[in-house]
Amino acid sequence: MMRRCWILFVSALLTGCTTGSLPKPRPVAPPLGWAAPAPDAPPTEPEAAWWKRLSDSWLDQAIETAWSESADVQALIARLEKAHAAVDAAQAGRRPQLEFGLSVAREREPRSLSLDADGGRIALPANTHSRLAAQIGGQYEVDLLGRLALRQRTAQAGVAAGEDDLRALRQWLAAEIVVTYGELRLAEHQSAVASAAAALLAELHRSELARFRAGITASDALRRAEAKLADNRDVQAELAARRHTVLTRLAVLIGRTASEVSLPPDAEWLARRELSGAIRPDTPASVIARRADVSAAWRRVEATATATEIARLDRYPTFTLTGAGGFASDALRQWFTGDALGWLAQAAVQGPLLDGGRQRARSREAEAALQEAHAQYRRVVLEALAEVETALSDLHAAHERAELADAQLARTRADRTDADAMRAAGLSSRPAVLQSGLAQLQAEAALQEQRCTLLVAGVRTQRALGR
Repeated sequence: MMRRCWILFVSALLTGCTTGSLPKPRPVAPPLGWAAPAPDAPPTEPEAAWWKRLSDSWLDQAIETAWSESADVQALIARLEKAHAAVDAAQAGRRPQLEFGLSVAREREPRSLSLDADGGRIALPANTHSRLAAQIGGQYEVDLLGRLALRQRTAQAGVAAGEDDLRALRQWLAAEIVVTYGELRLAEHQSAVASAAAALLAELHRSELARFRAGITASDALRRAEAKLADNRDVQAELAARRHTVLTRLAVLIGRTASEVSLPPDAEWLARRELSGAIRPDTPASVIARRADVSAAWRRVEATATATEIARLDRYPTFTLTGAGGFASDALRQWFTGDALGWLAQAAVQGPLLDGGRQRARSREAEAALQEAHAQYRRVVLEALAEVETALSDLHAAHERAELADAQLARTRADRTDADAMRAAGLSSRPAVLQSGLAQLQAEAALQEQRCTLLVAGVRTQRALGR
């Protein structure tokens, strides 16, 4: 009879292994129109460091420094180490555990009264004795239902998600450093243009003053020249403050203070860069596979799915094997004798009987967490696809605006040449020539600003594509 009960019990345990299956959320599919590349589409770009095409060794070193010394990176590395430790703990939970104990006690029992067989009282004197014990115990949980394996899978999914988070953070850092670096170089160029404009404005003011004193022009032209000269001083002060602000932001991204960042000025950095704006966009299927934030979101869905299955399996009993053995004696000379030896071997099954609905509530909570994680994954995918669309559109617009600014600079240069020629022929005044020079400087500043915008749009596109 007892044997039949054990067979039925083990059958019930094994049946529990097949009563449910691990939830398997399905990844979000990319749009049908983008699911595969066009037949004539060029090959996708390799996942090399795209910023190295800018050929700036200081920028390359700054990104490498930020990847290791940024406070955000160090925090994620520490979090990733915790995730690895959780994996090690889950793996250790699947192995047998051994413990040892060693105790030495000296005890004094106080004087007491006792009754003899006839009901008389007997006074027992105080007694002092020793207790020596040493034992080794072990425990092993049999993973009949795969509960421990699921815990290990959950921890491993956490490690994978942490690695994707770290990769996403490093991609973000690289993009932000390049953008901030470009803004810094733009501020330097604008400062150089403002300084050159200050010289022309000072000369224009002297020329207008001479013309006013000669009675050639009215006083309003002189006042306009003075106002432009004062405005230029304000612009130079604002540009100096802006450069310091951008430099401070760049230092924080690298993991340094502003005083620790040594950056030689280069006002023509943007002018010397090749910013064609031509970036192959890839298909959304490739983008979803490459984006680190999408991968991290999916890893969290997998981790939540295994946690849901663990919550379901917690309704079933656990099967544990326990053993212990050791020596205990009141005297040291009898400690390791056969009479002092004791041992225990035990197989135990433990499971919930009545829990007031706690386990059912935990299962519902885990299922709701799975739905939430899957919804967040879908949102990340949709945001990634939208980010790619927006970035490509902004890149195209920035490329066109840069071409228009370049054409405008060519026109102002032609106007400057014509003004010089007319001045040499006596058909134009010196202020007109100076005004054409100021217009050329403004066009140069506008072109570099659009080139910086093109750089930023290209960086945003690279990041949106998961590179």
